[in-house]
Amino acid sequence: MARKINSRLRIYGTLQAETPLHVGGYGVDVDTDLPLARNGKNQLYVSGTSITGVLRAWCERNFIKLDENGNPEKDKEGKIKPQEIITEIFGFQEKDKTKVGTKADKSHASFVLIEDAIVTLPKGLQTEIRDGVGIDRFYGTAADGAKYDRAILPKGSKLKFEMTVEIDKNEAETKAIFGHLLTALTKEEIRFGASKTRGLGRVKLIELDEIQNQDFSDILSWIVLDEKGAKLTDETAIKNEINKLGLNGTSKQDSPRLEITICWKPRLPLMNKAGYEGIGVDMLPVTSGVGDEKLSLVLAGSSIKGAFRSHAERIVRTVRNEDTDSDFNKQIIVPVVKELFGGKKEKDNPNQPKSTIGLGALSIDDCYSVESFNQEKWREVEQASADKDETYTTFLSKLRQVEKPNLSFYPTQHTAIDRFTGG
Repeated sequence: MARKINSRLRIYGTLQAETPLHVGGYGVDVDTDLPLARNGKNQLYVSGTSITGVLRAWCERNFIKLDENGNPEKDKEGKIKPQEIITEIFGFQEKDKTKVGTKADKSHASFVLIEDAIVTLPKGLQTEIRDGVGIDRFYGTAADGAKYDRAILPKGSKLKFEMTVEIDKNEAETKAIFGHLLTALTKEEIRFGASKTRGLGRVKLIELDEIQNQDFSDILSWIVLDEKGAKLTDETAIKNEINKLGLNGTSKQDSPRLEITICWKPRLPLMNKAGYEGIGVDMLPVTSGVGDEKLSLVLAGSSIKGAFRSHAERIVRTVRNEDTDSDFNKQIIVPVVKELFGGKKEKDNPNQPKSTIGLGALSIDDCYSVESFNQEKWREVEQASADKDETYTTFLSKLRQVEKPNLSFYPTQHTAIDRFTGG
């Protein structure tokens, strides 16, 4: 027997990646350890289940259940309970298997249906490869066996967003919740995919093309329909509706949060190494797309966070007068640093205490250079050699002359020293 639905909202829009994005897929890719998801037509996409999971998690964090004293309620495992309406909207499965199939079993599928989002890359740009390493806290170098690389979608990639919300009851509350959710997407408060605290996954709802209101006699005043579609107009009205309905919605902009924007300039030569080699140059800097056929140099958020974390641990260990294990697999993250930077879950590292919290409080985005340059010209640099009369200076000067005269690239030579002969 089909479930009862009184009304339905269909929402169509476009999401844009404000930072690089990685949503992994199955299969083997010779170019990377962690490939991107592709559908049966070999198109890049983000699955609807991935988007739904992220949106559900956001709602569970922002619409929490309070006890008589106004404090968050917790379950037996110590997790904060979401409002019951969130569980009703997104569906749930009965944990007690003895009740499945009985009248006591109230499990049901989600009322939120989200289509797979096909990815459109910025004009002239392709997917990119990012290297990642685990840092040994004893030696301060890359840990043995902890190197990996992942494919990412460049900044500016667009995802077609299609969501259907089927409503059985609590119409006003449901519309208020999803109005709050759409506002969060327009304010870049929700991240998708992997490495969300290392600069990846920040998306923005840049276009709200249409909201179809099926079988509703009216729609809340803070959603305005016109011949081109719909758009949110009054954030205050949304908050008032949330409060009036007793949903206790608390979005990130209402929670204590510190945002720091740093514009910095290196005092010495600086490079974040790319995961591939050039023909004439062994090590190349990381570049990433910033628009149609444009690239910029990048300091990856993971690299910045790793450097900050290493320095923070050094400070805390010095203050606490303690050392760390020389075995990378037995190294335990010190307090404060764990809360700030996060740590592995207990199942991944049995040496971690049970208080490990997973994701940390600190997120760092990729840092892009102010200057950008043409993708094709950069490919010439990557593929050029020093054979015949063509020197490094010759082909690098081409790039400077075409795009940015003040942007200088030059190669440096390094030689490994034999520690026995000194040669």
